[in-house]
Order: sequence, then C-alpha cells, then structure tokens
Amino acid sequence: MKTLLSRMNDGNYSRLAVRLCFLIIAAVTFTSCTCLNVKKVEGDFDGLKAALNRTQSKGTLRLLLVHGMTDHQAGWSSNLVSGLTTRLHLVLDPASGSKTTYKRQTQSMGTVQVSQFTNSLATSKLRVYELTWSDVTRPWKTNQFTNDESHAHQSERVWVNRRLKTSLMNDGFGDAVLYAGHFRENMQYPIMRAVAQMLNDGLNPDDEVAIVTTSLGSYMTLDTLARMSQGFPILNEATVQTDEVHRLIQQTTQLFMLANQIPLLELSDVSNRLDVATSPKSASMKASHGLKGFLSERQKVLQAVSSPNFDTARWKLRVVVISDPNDILSYPLAAKDVANSNPLDISVLNVLISVERYAILGVFAWPKTAHAGHDKSSGVLDLMVNGHP
Repeated sequence: MKTLLSRMNDGNYSRLAVRLCFLIIAAVTFTSCTCLNVKKVEGDFDGLKAALNRTQSKGTLRLLLVHGMTDHQAGWSSNLVSGLTTRLHLVLDPASGSKTTYKRQTQSMGTVQVSQFTNSLATSKLRVYELTWSDVTRPWKTNQFTNDESHAHQSERVWVNRRLKTSLMNDGFGDAVLYAGHFRENMQYPIMRAVAQMLNDGLNPDDEVAIVTTSLGSYMTLDTLARMSQGFPILNEATVQTDEVHRLIQQTTQLFMLANQIPLLELSDVSNRLDVATSPKSASMKASHGLKGFLSERQKVLQAVSSPNFDTARWKLRVVVISDPNDILSYPLAAKDVANSNPLDISVLNVLISVERYAILGVFAWPKTAHAGHDKSSGVLDLMVNGHP
C-alpha cells in the first residue's frame, strides 16, 4: 500500500491525473454544447460584389480596414481579406503592394499595408488599405500594467481570470480609456494618414470606397473623418484638404461595422453641464463626434453637390452593423443613433448573427470569438460580399 501511495505522489502520476481530469472535463464540455444559429437581418442591402460591379472597367473599389481594441500586428486582416477576395474571385497582384509605417519623431504612429486584387480579365480591381494603429497605444499600456502583470504570474490569479484581465481589461479597455481621454488625437492620427494615403493614390470619380471597422475602430474612424471633414488638424497636422475628404466621404457607399461599440463609447461625450442643451457651441461640438458627426458631414457634402445629374441611388451609403447576440461588448444601432439622416442618402440596418457557433452547456458562449471572430465566420463573409437577400 505504501508503494502504491508513493507512486501516486510521484510527478509522473500527478501529471497523468491532471491530464485525465482535463480529458474528462473536455469530454463533458464538448458533448454538452448547444449549436447557435441566429441570423436576423433588418432589411436589404447590397454587398461588396455589387460595388465591385459598379466600378468594373472604369474604376477601383477601395477598401479601408481598421481594427478595434486589443493589440494587433500588421497583417491582422489576412483571414478577412482572404475570405472576401475568394468569394469575389479575385487574385493578388503582388507587384502593387506596399507597406508604410508613419512616425512622429521616433514614435511609430501606425502602419498602412496596401494590396491590390484583380479578376482574371483585369476588369475588376479591389485595392485594400489595412491600417494597424496598435503601435500608438502599446507602449502606454505596457508601462501602465507591468506591475499588474507581474502579480498575475505569481499564481495569485487563476488562469481564466488572468486571461480575461490581461486581454479584456488591460489590453482591450486600455485602448478605449485612452481614446476617451486626452490621447484621442494620437489615436486619430494613423487613421488620418491612412485616409491621406487613399486619396494620394488617386481617387477618381468612378471609384467607390468601402470601410470595414471592428469594435473601437468604428468610433475612431468615423470620429476622425468627421473631424477631417470640418477642417480640424490632428496633432497640428492637416495632411489633406477638406474638399478631398468631402470627395472620399461622398464616394463611400458601404460601411460595415463589426462588433459595434458606438452606443457605449458615446457615453464619453456626455456632459452634465447645464449649458449643453442650450449652448449652440456645445451642440455643434457634440454633433462632430462619432457616427452622428460623420453622417451629418456626409449630408452636408451631398447637399453641396450642385450637379443635376448626380445619381443619389448610386452613391447611397449602406451602414451595416453586424453583431453576435452573445457578444457582451457590442451593440445594435437605434434610430436615435442616426438621428436626422436622410433615408434617400443613407440606409442603416442591424444584422444579428452567431459568430460564436456553440454555447457550453447551453448557457455560455465564448466572448472573445463572439466579439472578434467575424473574419472566420462564413455567414458574416457571405453577407459582406453578397448582401441581403
């Protein structure tokens, strides 16, 4: 008996016991999963295929990709781009690519990676601009949370909680808090440079612009475009003329917002000052932010178009908000979020779709996949390419 007990206390037997426990837990978990298959689309919209057809032979579909919170590396959109281009039957033109890292002094301020895709007849052209802005916030988050991370790795925090604290709170919400504070322009700067690069590439009248943003990236991108449209410099730089920004906004026909957080992030603009409701200055400042600011600027741009031959239907903006109902960090858009928008110029609709396809024991869907797994969801990619129905 003593010999048996001594063997059980041996390291090999301990590791075996741990592995057996994991196998039992895994077997119970994966045989007790519920398949999730939610798909609700509020209305009809066309997808990237329709935009590519409209620009065929004469123009280029230009696609801007902006990631959301948590640390990303250049190339983060490879799954998304591969899924879209495969469905569009496009192939990469390796000679047309470029990668540019923008800097202020010695600080990296984001990277724009450009790739061009064509069909076999070279009649359809898609030019993709992938923006990676994590370089801007990474040093600040690393410095701020080093002490917390040191405690986490001293076995004082259990594994699941350690992962959630590191990835969700420190890495994820760290970005959101930085943007809500005085660091906002620093995070807008790489978006300004990406927009400038799109315009410097030569946006012609037959081109269309589509924007795909995720999470915090939606609010950041729309905020930045609204600011640029109004002629405000970012970090004392104004690299693009406002009329050029207006042209890009006018030619933007599709905006896909994945894991949208705008209703949550707009709380950063709320003030309890009594003059907010009565002061014209305060009202105008508030209108310049986020989605409402972008849509307001877009309507001003379209109203300024004097040509009687302007095709409103061709340049109508489709705003498609794609969320997993089990994503605790995303929100649908309500009518108040797009107040004063013209339905002839803009259509806004919500899509609820199961990005995370399984719920453990029927009560828990993994939040990270629900929030950030759109690029691997065939349902999401099909909708983005083909539209609905």
